Amino acid sequence: MTLEEKVICETYTGICFTSGEERGEVYRYAEKLMGRPVYTHEFPGLADQLKDRSRPDFIRVCKGELASTADVAPVIHGHWHFFRSCARCSQCENLESMRGYTEDAWKRFSPFCRQCGAKMDE
Repeated sequence: MTLEEKVICETYTGICFTSGEERGEVYRYAEKLMGRPVYTHEFPGLADQLKDRSRPDFIRVCKGELASTADVAPVIHGHWHFFRSCARCSQCENLESMRGYTEDAWKRFSPFCRQCGAKMDE
């Protein structure tokens, strides 16, 4: 869930979705909806108005219309083949020196292939 989606859901439902520095975004969103500064002590009295004004955005969140449209590549999965003091990627056959690491330590040190980006979780 994106920060924008959290803020909208929190404003509409009254259930806290944000924490820490994210809380400032809830205030900014409430101020945008109300057209004026909104202070902490006002939130309980404005709950119904904020809910009504955030309803169209909440519906967009529910429909998935605010979801990120980033072009994301599929995750490639692989595993390391170990021999002597080297590890080889099962996907691209990139060969890495383990530099004195044990196999278990290497898996923790290098969870992805540096050449092809395969996630070493097989």
